[in-house]
Amino acid sequence: MTCSKCRSVELKNVEYAGLKYCKRHFIELITKRIRKDLRAREEITLDKTYYLLKENTPEFILTKYFLERIFGKYLKLTEVNTIKTKNMIIATNLDMETKQFLESYFTNTKYVEKHIRPLRTVTKEEIEKLCEILNIKGKPKKGLEFLEKIDNKYPGSKFSVLRSINHLKK
Repeated sequence: MTCSKCRSVELKNVEYAGLKYCKRHFIELITKRIRKDLRAREEITLDKTYYLLKENTPEFILTKYFLERIFGKYLKLTEVNTIKTKNMIIATNLDMETKQFLESYFTNTKYVEKHIRPLRTVTKEEIEKLCEILNIKGKPKKGLEFLEKIDNKYPGSKFSVLRSINHLKK
């Protein structure tokens, strides 16, 4: 099979809305989604210095990769080992975001999103595919098992939870 955009060889098991993607267009799809989310939330400006929490996870490597891809040399990014109070960027994924939200909901505690999370719209499966494409070692952070089952039966459930998070924050 071929990519729906450029007719080159497609990636296995990568299909969105009936379209198939090659490596290049899959990375562009994820980059566009991250850029759109960052722009909508207006969390990053180029006049500040941001601190990226250094971790030994694929999310950390991908966060750094996509921030450099989107902002280039214009973003002042410093890697730190401890959490700072302001302008902190945390490497996470959609599964972790929904997990934190649902845990706070079920325990009746307030959900507070203090730090910038660029990969909050990228699923665990997409991170695994990106790791395969970019030759990154490691396993992504996991979410809730029951949410995985729900998302397998009703695709898009994780994104619906993310939309609920965004709606409740307003």
